[in-house]
Amino acid sequence: MTNTVTIAAATVVVAGAAMLQTLQPETWVSLFRAQLARKTDRRGAIAGLLVGLIGQAATTAVVALFVTILILSVVAAADERLHVWAGVTTVALSGVFFVRHWRSEESAWTRAAELIRAVGSGASGTADPYGRLDQSASEIIRNAILSPRFILAPMFLAASASGQPGIGNALPLIIVYALFSVVGLVWLVRCIGNGTDRYAKQFLVKRMNLLVGVAVVLLGVVTAIEG
Repeated sequence: MTNTVTIAAATVVVAGAAMLQTLQPETWVSLFRAQLARKTDRRGAIAGLLVGLIGQAATTAVVALFVTILILSVVAAADERLHVWAGVTTVALSGVFFVRHWRSEESAWTRAAELIRAVGSGASGTADPYGRLDQSASEIIRNAILSPRFILAPMFLAASASGQPGIGNALPLIIVYALFSVVGLVWLVRCIGNGTDRYAKQFLVKRMNLLVGVAVVLLGVVTAIEG
């Protein structure tokens, strides 16, 4: 029988991660700059941003699910201890979030705030007061490739190894990830549209990787114990 405790815990973690990831400057700033560099107006730039971020969310889910399948195929050799190995692997994967938190740059938040102010003042599409909107083709491609970040892999792995192991256990996570990504997008568009930099001062968003890392560690422990 599927362990609903583990799946519920994974779903809660992925809900918060989906929304906070969408608000991260590294997720949206590069796409938004690329749109503004095309000299589109604010509405067009926001529309392009939405399309790009929705695509990122879909890519993230597909890549993370694929990584989960690969991991499950490896740890399946543990047989009845599958949930234990999945829990240990989940804890190990949490290290990615802690490293990202440690390497995060305050300048990313400063640039995000400046970009929001520039757009709010109407300095988009026809002007670039900060000289930071243009991107080379290689930078745009690089950002697109790195956007998934495997952020869902630990959550998918925990859910998939719960009770009777199966990828189908991850279905609730996919649905929740999509819904909370939309919530994050609505919040982001509102911040950009209002021309405010309060977004860059949000405690939870700025510490997203740290919070998710701690949550994933706890999720791994729950998975190993509850299975």
